[in-house]
Formats: sequence, structure tokens, C-alpha cells
Amino acid sequence: MALLLTPDEQETVAQSAKSDQDLPTYYSAALKKDVTISRDFEAFLILSSTELKTSAIQWINQVVTTSQTVTNRDKLRQLVLTQQASNAKVKLAAYQTSIGKFDDFRQNFQTDSRFSAIPEVVLFIQDLQSGMDEQILGQQKAFFDQTLALLFQDSQSTVALTQDDIEELQSWIPVLSTYLQG
Repeated sequence: MALLLTPDEQETVAQSAKSDQDLPTYYSAALKKDVTISRDFEAFLILSSTELKTSAIQWINQVVTTSQTVTNRDKLRQLVLTQQASNAKVKLAAYQTSIGKFDDFRQNFQTDSRFSAIPEVVLFIQDLQSGMDEQILGQQKAFFDQTLALLFQDSQSTVALTQDDIEELQSWIPVLSTYLQG
């Protein structure tokens, strides 16, 4: 893509443009090699303010520093999320066992249909059921906790910067610095 520049911009770019062999390169994490910047990107850098380029360098340094700190914190977070998922799984199994036993009891208690319409039988089962509602709620919460922990574990692995990502970010600093003088 060729940029449409005003005559003044064309002159400014022509005065500061590097020769083909002097164009800076950046490391591409995707390609795993150095890539020469395009002439359009060179024009963008030449026409951009020193403040913008300096700010970009500062952001690169901040992101790299933060990502290295986050990497250490992420290891701890991963352990916590693994433990939370494991705890939730244990709770879920316990609730399922308890609720299953109650369902079996309720079925056995009401097997003879001749007695199932007796008000006291209905009231007794309702009273027991209301006590089981808390366990059902606990089961739902344990399922939610397990799902949430697993979701966070999965999303965490896609957010972290790799060493290649960091190398790519840092490789932009010399590119930006090349055009700070201009």
C-alpha cells in the first residue's frame, strides 16, 4: 500500500528516508526472524512526533517489565486456580453423593402410593426437601466455582507473553530510535 502524502510530507520523508540496506528491522515472533520495515511504516515514523515515538518506547518497556513480573505472579495464580478447581470437584462429588442418597430415600419413603397423599407424609418430605435445598445450592455453587477456575486457567495461558513476544516488542525500540533524530 502506498501512502498518499502531501508534497510537504513527501519532501520530509525523502530527506530522512534510509537506503534499502539501512532500513531497520524488527523481530517477528510469528515468523521467528527479523523483518525489514516497510517504506509506509518508515514514512509514518518520519512524520510522527518525537513525543509519540518516545512514548511508544516507554510503553514497550512498561509492558515488558510488567509481563515479566506477571509471569512470576501467574505461576502462583495457576497453582491457586488448580487448587480451587480441585476443591470444587471434591465438593461437587460430595454434594452429588448426598443429594443422590436423599433422592433414593425419598423414593423409598414414597413407594406405596396409598400413603403418598397423607398430609403428614407430604409435609415430612417437604420439610426434608427444604433442608436439602441448601445442599443443592452448594452443589450449584461448587459447579460454578469449578467452571470459573477452569475458565480462568484456560484464559490465562492465552494472555501471557512468550519470550518471542517480548523479543518482538523489544525489537521495536531500535526501529523507533532510528527515527527519533528526524
